[in-house]
Amino acid sequence: MLDKNDFQKSNFAEDEAVIAKAMQYLKYVDPDHAAREDAISYLEFMQTVAEQVAKVTPLDFDAFYEDYKKQQAEKER
Repeated sequence: MLDKNDFQKSNFAEDEAVIAKAMQYLKYVDPDHAAREDAISYLEFMQTVAEQVAKVTPLDFDAFYEDYKKQQAEKER
């Protein structure tokens, strides 16, 4: 069973299910660049950007989730 630390350490560019979903997304937005290699490259780019953001703002998944729950509660009003 994964815990939240495992989630934070995940490398989505190596997860076959995530790669498949990235390929589906690319087929929708850029069909000419929707190969497996393109999806991996895109995921690696996303991870690099996330790491850069994390240097400025710590990635606190607990805080993000609390903000998410507040946003969802406001939508339900």
